[in-house]
Amino acid sequence: MTSSTPPRTGSTPRRFALALACVLLGAGLAQRAQAQEQTGSAASGSDTAPGSTSGGGATTNRTYGGVSIYEAWDQDRLQTLSVDSPTPVGRQSGFYTAGDFLGRYQRRMNRAQFDVSGEGIGRYFPDLTSGLVERYEGSARLVVKPALHTSFSATALGRSDEGLRTFRASGSSQGLTSGDLSQSAPLEPFQQLRQRVASATFKLTQSLSSNTDVWVGYERTRSWYGSPSVAFDSQAPEAGVSSRFTRNLSGQARYTYYDWHPVGSTVHSRQHTVEGSLTYRRPLSANTDVFLSGGVLAISQKFSGSNQQVWARGTARLGHQFGPHWHGQAGYEHGVAYLNWLPDPVNYDSVDASVTGHIGSRLTLESLVYAWYGKLTAGTSTNNSSYRVWNVATFELCRWVNLFAAHEFLRGRYFDNRLVAPGASSNTQRNIVYAGFTVGSSRAPRY
Repeated sequence: MTSSTPPRTGSTPRRFALALACVLLGAGLAQRAQAQEQTGSAASGSDTAPGSTSGGGATTNRTYGGVSIYEAWDQDRLQTLSVDSPTPVGRQSGFYTAGDFLGRYQRRMNRAQFDVSGEGIGRYFPDLTSGLVERYEGSARLVVKPALHTSFSATALGRSDEGLRTFRASGSSQGLTSGDLSQSAPLEPFQQLRQRVASATFKLTQSLSSNTDVWVGYERTRSWYGSPSVAFDSQAPEAGVSSRFTRNLSGQARYTYYDWHPVGSTVHSRQHTVEGSLTYRRPLSANTDVFLSGGVLAISQKFSGSNQQVWARGTARLGHQFGPHWHGQAGYEHGVAYLNWLPDPVNYDSVDASVTGHIGSRLTLESLVYAWYGKLTAGTSTNNSSYRVWNVATFELCRWVNLFAAHEFLRGRYFDNRLVAPGASSNTQRNIVYAGFTVGSSRAPRY
């Protein structure tokens, strides 16, 4: 399998101007954040939670934000572009430029809290038509505590994804051999695909005791897909209870009703969901803690037919502090699903381990290893597995500016006709290298 690097073309002044604008924005947000934090600490000494009597009812404000600009080389940029294809997609390596931004304002009062936040990401592919992929969202959240044991929250959220998609012509799988993704039909022209979501969520929580809460909630969502767009409406009322049984053991149960339908259509998809979980967290020593959890999720859905699902999972995690500057953790999860349209259950296992630490006062290192394995037995055994290795180094240039470099490795085995031709299997691997800087509160990219 071979891959070629596309030529680096595009408007360099335009890219430089975009990067400069983001840097200036991040610097401004960073300076304002510093001023707000100093003012808030001088006024009250700490941020108080809604309803708390500490701090004498003082109002505190906090503003923070930042940006990150980085260049990336991707061994398979078509996956970055979320290519949709019923037949194999060819691999195409190359560079792209990306930027993230984050901004948030928080105001805390004696019995209320208000948050406004916005974030987004843009990726510029200079050699592709309409090569700017954007994702951004904004939200506003209000929490009030009208009584000692009662709280109410309202959240409004808007999100937009404007990405590139490409499709294969039918019959492009001819001549494909097992494990080969390079023999595929030429890509059709890239198309701009838009997806927008607007939602409003309300939640009322009542404390029955110091250890038990009950709540009811309602969410209303309008979604638009494609261009021209097609709109969908959904609503989801819910009710739940959470309780802390002992110092280390807690649990919760929840019921949700979900109704979804295209706007103007009388055909509805209705879904009932019941879930319950238990969580156990305990320190084994001053430097080691353990986390155990288990849960069951039952789904009953009616659309064109009737579907029933039952999912169960168990998770174990162990964390350990290695001296004052290094921390590591490892986890394992096992899950099983029973789906009424499959004769046998679906099983999966995942393991992960990570370590984070500092070398000196300016250099931070982080490494993550993740592996997932799933098995589906439905007449014939079908296995899926994926692996991910992530390493990043961050150097603090000054208080508000960091430099970073990262490497990501992914490997997966797929038995999915949307990714490979019928009957063909493939072990694919992908390398991505990032290098850039952050200003303010932003961080290195994480995927």
